[in-house]
Amino acid sequence: MVLKGEDSALQLAEQLSVLGYRNVLLVTDQILRELGVLDEIVKTLQRNGVEVAIFDGVLPDPAFDQVQAGEKLYRENNCDAVFGVGGGSVLDAAKMISMLHTNPGELKSFDGIQPCKHDGAPLFVVPTTAGTGSEITLAAVITDPVSHDKHPIVDSKMIPAYVALDAKLMRGMPPAVTAATGMDALTHAVESYLSRASSAQTEVQAIAAVQLIFNNLVRAYRDGNDMEARDAMAMAAFYAGAAFGKTSVGYVHG
Repeated sequence: MVLKGEDSALQLAEQLSVLGYRNVLLVTDQILRELGVLDEIVKTLQRNGVEVAIFDGVLPDPAFDQVQAGEKLYRENNCDAVFGVGGGSVLDAAKMISMLHTNPGELKSFDGIQPCKHDGAPLFVVPTTAGTGSEITLAAVITDPVSHDKHPIVDSKMIPAYVALDAKLMRGMPPAVTAATGMDALTHAVESYLSRASSAQTEVQAIAAVQLIFNNLVRAYRDGNDMEARDAMAMAAFYAGAAFGKTSVGYVHG
């Protein structure tokens, strides 16, 4: 299920309660928490009878020990769902916390394609950047805390079932981050379109993403409060993620 538009993150929080979940692990990073980005989401969850445990220990290029710490907090609080709010690193960590809870093991046990035997814990996500497409992809990149090698983990069970594309949470992105994440989405779309595995469906998604980016990235860069442009970039990243999730990416991601 995908919700779109202003305050769709709050609608998703309400939906979590409607679906019967009562204890959620909110996965994020310390900066977003300190900026107050989560405040209204937490209030909405609590107002609807949902207890909230917050894990804000996700760092850029999340390491497996961060995933383990998040999953431990999930168990200690008897959580029944994961709610990820953040950029690509946060969403990757949330996806892996969800999978680790039902597929216990070390990082190496997640190598390969479709390594997970069981569906993960219920997963709700809200991206706060418009670039990685992690909110719709079947992959996560987790770093080995010892060797510092990055491990791409690919499993269709990691695709979040519930997503909110709420550009209101992207309003505070600095211009440099807006530009960098927008170019990330553009790269995904181009890679997917050029892939030998592309299909009519993925080509439509990739072209839609490119058009949205060309028409809106500069606008969002110049004026972070241009919510029409922010909405369009959120959709562009989603379309690009949906496309490359089916076709994979090229050597530029090696």
